[in-house]
Amino acid sequence: MKFHISLVAEQTRLSEWADLIRDYQNHPQGMKNDEWCQLHDITKVSY
Repeated sequence: MKFHISLVAEQTRLSEWADLIRDYQNHPQGMKNDEWCQLHDITKVSY
């Protein structure tokens, strides 16, 4: 059961990251990386 929960948690994180990547790829053309990161509470180090 513990393995199943870990697998579900990992799949959830991967899905969230994929959503963020898609959102970044579709951000407004004039928006700077720093602005997008700030809007999504992402630090420069994490970016």
